[in-house]
Amino acid sequence: MTTRPNCPCDTFTHPAPAAIDAGLTVIPRQIATFEQFRRAMLAELPAHRPALAGWRARGDQDLGVMVLEMWAYACEVLSFYDETIAHESYLRTARLAPSVRRLVELLGYRPRPAVAARARLAVRADGRQPLVLPAGTAFRSSAFGAEPPQVFELDADTTVHPLLNGWALEPTRPASVPALATTLLVEQRSARVGAGDHLLVESAGASAGVFTATSVTRGAGGHLVTLDKALTAAVPLATARLLRPGATTTLWTGPLQPQTLANGATTLALAGTVSQIQPGSRIIAVGPLGTAALTVTTTSQETRKLAGETTFTVGSTTVTGPPLRTPVTVVTIAPGWPAGTLGTDPAKIIIEYGLQEAGTLTMPVDPRIQPGAALRLRPPIEAPPDGTRPVTFLVEDADGTGAGLAGQVDFETGALLPGQGGGLTTVLAPPATVHANLAGVSRGETVPAEVLGAGDGSVANQAFTLRKNPLTYLSAPTGVDPNGVRSTLTVWVRDIRWSEVPSFFGAAPDATVYVVRQDDAGASTVIFGDSVRGARLPSGAAVVARYRFGAGAATPPAGGITQLARPVKGITAVRNPVAASGGDDAQPAERVRTYAPRSALLFGRAVSIQDMEALAAGQPGVRAVQAQWAWDPERQLPAVHVWYIGPAGQAGPITTSLRAASAPATPITVAGAEAVPATLAADLRVHRDHQRAVVIDEVVRTLTTPVSGLLSAERIGVGVPLFRSVLLAEILTVPGVTGVAGLTWQDAGFADYGYQPGNGRWFQVSLTVTATEDQDA
Repeated sequence: MTTRPNCPCDTFTHPAPAAIDAGLTVIPRQIATFEQFRRAMLAELPAHRPALAGWRARGDQDLGVMVLEMWAYACEVLSFYDETIAHESYLRTARLAPSVRRLVELLGYRPRPAVAARARLAVRADGRQPLVLPAGTAFRSSAFGAEPPQVFELDADTTVHPLLNGWALEPTRPASVPALATTLLVEQRSARVGAGDHLLVESAGASAGVFTATSVTRGAGGHLVTLDKALTAAVPLATARLLRPGATTTLWTGPLQPQTLANGATTLALAGTVSQIQPGSRIIAVGPLGTAALTVTTTSQETRKLAGETTFTVGSTTVTGPPLRTPVTVVTIAPGWPAGTLGTDPAKIIIEYGLQEAGTLTMPVDPRIQPGAALRLRPPIEAPPDGTRPVTFLVEDADGTGAGLAGQVDFETGALLPGQGGGLTTVLAPPATVHANLAGVSRGETVPAEVLGAGDGSVANQAFTLRKNPLTYLSAPTGVDPNGVRSTLTVWVRDIRWSEVPSFFGAAPDATVYVVRQDDAGASTVIFGDSVRGARLPSGAAVVARYRFGAGAATPPAGGITQLARPVKGITAVRNPVAASGGDDAQPAERVRTYAPRSALLFGRAVSIQDMEALAAGQPGVRAVQAQWAWDPERQLPAVHVWYIGPAGQAGPITTSLRAASAPATPITVAGAEAVPATLAADLRVHRDHQRAVVIDEVVRTLTTPVSGLLSAERIGVGVPLFRSVLLAEILTVPGVTGVAGLTWQDAGFADYGYQPGNGRWFQVSLTVTATEDQDA
């Protein structure tokens, strides 16, 4: 209906033509409101209802107007319902999780269910004999946050040995004396050094310099020797030697056969014979300007004149005596004589020799156990007689911080030797304990035999719902399931195990298979075939399920798993020094909306970059993904680079899933995305009728809520720019915000239209929001 009054601006068309563009997240489908329906009906009366053509009543109290307005109200409600239902009919606009789930079911897409976390427990046993813990042994956490206690069960039979309960770590020390150090610490038991001593510091057989001990201070940690100058380079303790001379001599200074100490000279004549100096000996030359370490390459013995020939007369006889000689040691040295350091006057030179150990160099105890530090176990240490040798360890420090470690123990020396790539990566606070009795557990409590019901051959697709939920799924990046999970459910029909399949598509009529589907409350339903695709259940057959229940992202912190669900003889304590990890909630509707259409195109194979990204995004714990072709410098070829936001240990499972779904020769590199710390501050203008604190809290919630918030990892994404316009639009959706007075980025004005983190990087934003009352609102 269209009315054309005199003024074109008053043209009224009802219903207005729908103008719905592609790609909208909100569908403008409601055809009219109460006012428009009321106006349209009143305008229709003269032309289409002759009996009412002369009716001119328009007052609020007129019964006819009231009836017409009631219809207008009904029409508006129906129009609103129509718009709401239309939103739930499209994946991009659906607002309810059940609608999203039902829509993607049409594509054959199954949203990833909640995944159970895993943890490694340190177990302590008593006695001296090994003890086997069977798979399924249950452990219970304490309550944490708003979460009740959780049950974790042993994944496989595990042997624990009391001799591997744990050891204390010896305090660690730096591996070398740093460059520019002016002091040396000498172990107290071996120290033989005093103030004024000349000291030679060697490393790996090469001289690190000659120093003078200006003072020696004795302390509990050793003898602290202060040097006259700083070390020019770091000195590794493993090869370091501290030497001091045991004797001294001088150089030949006889006037009849003087020696010249020119710069670079390689021969020295000593004042006497010194048999202790042999080829290869180190000597210290002390001159008026300094000291230098020299190496003796050869030695020889010579005689030098002390006095010339003497002539005297006895009676008529003149007698000439031989010259007076003395034996001396002549040495050749390397490097040549440093005249600039020692001078050229032999009378002012002292030669110190007979170098001996002055003590063992060490370093003060490090206040922290640093990655890469040598780890030694404090005695007593005893190797299990049965030959058990641990290869994985958990280290726990005084602050409760834990870290994993792979390697082996040298039970003879007490050294804990990390394996390649398995070293300590976390800074720890001593004292620290090393646990070697480790048990791998995963969240979930076993239901050993739940009778689901009895089969009815007359019912197609007979279904049963498990009594406990959520059904436990474990991370399993094998490529069998594109979501990288496996179920813990097994179903027996008449004591025969049936098999779970993703769908009935392609199943033979007599195939003993079933599918499992989760609803939005987390309940799991087991569905059987219809004799067209998959076999029906035999009538009267008992259907029994064994499964575990319990999963989700909420996991106990480090030290939270401390008790056995049921006592086990010989086990005295359990503890998880490292927090449980790997758990994840069911895939939220927003993620399903984004990745379901992409995943539906995979057909079990990942070919394009978009395929890789969709497959990686579905793995447990992954919050955002970027996939691109990029040059791999190690392989010297283009490779698929996948960067993700999620747990550090998820790179391996993602790689496994991608390789299982792609061509074997496809080069794939998976790494965690680099977080780029960023500071964002927003200064708001708030309507005077709204409480500023409430508005601020709502803005923070809107921007930072996981999954839906603009600054959450899921939305901010990897390699995705943050645009100022999008940020402002998001803030202005909050009721009470009338404007944004200022935005700052990295403590400077948000001057650009947006900021790009770069490939493989993402903005980890720290948000600050302030507000003032808008006086003009």
